[in-house]
Amino acid sequence: MVSRMSATTDVVIGVIAAACAGACIDGAVAFQAEEAEQVSGEHSLRPSLFLELFRRPRWLAATGAQILGAGLQVFALTLAPLTLVQPTLAMGLIVLLMISSVKMHHNVAPVTWAAVGAIIVGVTLLALVAPAHTTIEPETWEIMLVTVVLIAPMVVVQVVGAARAGALGLIVGAGCGISLAAIAAKLISDELVGGTVVHTLPYLAMAGIGVYGGQLIDMTALQSFGATRIGPPIFALEIAIPVALAPLLFNEHWDQPFLVVLGLLIVLAAGWTISRAEAVAQLEDEGAAPAPATGSTDATQHDIRG
Repeated sequence: MVSRMSATTDVVIGVIAAACAGACIDGAVAFQAEEAEQVSGEHSLRPSLFLELFRRPRWLAATGAQILGAGLQVFALTLAPLTLVQPTLAMGLIVLLMISSVKMHHNVAPVTWAAVGAIIVGVTLLALVAPAHTTIEPETWEIMLVTVVLIAPMVVVQVVGAARAGALGLIVGAGCGISLAAIAAKLISDELVGGTVVHTLPYLAMAGIGVYGGQLIDMTALQSFGATRIGPPIFALEIAIPVALAPLLFNEHWDQPFLVVLGLLIVLAAGWTISRAEAVAQLEDEGAAPAPATGSTDATQHDIRG
């Protein structure tokens, strides 16, 4: 009885931490976008973009909030399974919607409010049927295989360029990059629970590759095709891929697979709807397209650069 109560408490705290992580990560986008809009287009897809943004205090504060969000995500994963934590991050879209609607002066449509409620319902359902938290370390070959598979689409985009990759290639590349970071966060959390801090270093590198590559391709996709076309499918991939891999990598056994899938589909459908909301899409579109520089080419002509 005590053990069951303790497990329930861990899940509740994990869900709260994951929701706060999502709020930090997605809420910061509203402020990062406005700052990025002020940077000349000549820095697009180049490291110099970050050098310009590092000079802006509000962008630094927003980035600090995202780093805090990443820490909260890792903390949540020490208490709750990846199957539950990853979808719960979608609650951050609610914060982004609120901030965006105020900044863009858009009224929130009834269907979007319904989507907000649906995310809460979906996460609650997942919390009730989610598998037990595990700290089982995957085999080295499994980690390497997943890493290679998820990095491959980002490499393809870099090699062929944004124009040839097209919308589908950019969506898959960004979704795989962010998913890789989520899986790395789970591995980091398990190492921290085991008290082996040094062993987190390769997983930190793995997370860094995923975040850098995923976000860079995400921004390129937004510049080329717009938020309403790109945002929802990327959101779906970054949740669905880690959750689908959780039983295989971390032995998160789904006792009630139908309800797990149902809860996941509810969250995905609701998040898709919020991602397409006018305020959110307009904010991301404006933030993803820095002010053009004289003689700059169209965004679709840029290749992904390091």
